[in-house]
Amino acid sequence: MRFSALILGILIFSSFNSMGQSQAFDKLIFNAPPAEWSKQETLDKVTYSNYNVKGAEPATLTIFKSMPVTGKADQQLPQYWRHYLQLSDTAAAPRPKKQYTNDGDPMVVASGEAAGPEGKGYYVLAVYHTETWAQPLLIFTPSAKAYRLQLAEWMDRLQTVRLAKAGKK
Repeated sequence: MRFSALILGILIFSSFNSMGQSQAFDKLIFNAPPAEWSKQETLDKVTYSNYNVKGAEPATLTIFKSMPVTGKADQQLPQYWRHYLQLSDTAAAPRPKKQYTNDGDPMVVASGEAAGPEGKGYYVLAVYHTETWAQPLLIFTPSAKAYRLQLAEWMDRLQTVRLAKAGKK
């Protein structure tokens, strides 16, 4: 019994270490992807990708700068989907799902296949929000199958995001 608990403890600890150190961008604090992922940062976004990791399924994680909002994030998600995936104003958007971070902060998530900024593939858009601002995070993988193969890791990554206390209302 103790041996099983020890193994479980080691596995949990190693999974946290593999996620990287906490980093902040604008109003979000998140576990950075592994060190071998490349990072590109501009004034309005930070992008991590594993295209240079041999044998890895291609993936990109982009966190955009926050924006002021009024209204409900789930009602605005179709606009966010079209904007951040660079789609036409008439493109269909997936149905948003309300979810919460591990800290209980709200986020709205939508996912689907699209021809977005990284090319044709599977995109997941999570919008973290308060009453006054929203900050999007976009995940890209080449297919829904590739996303589902690492679903637990991706969901853990989405749900461990924390809102910076100064920006919280």
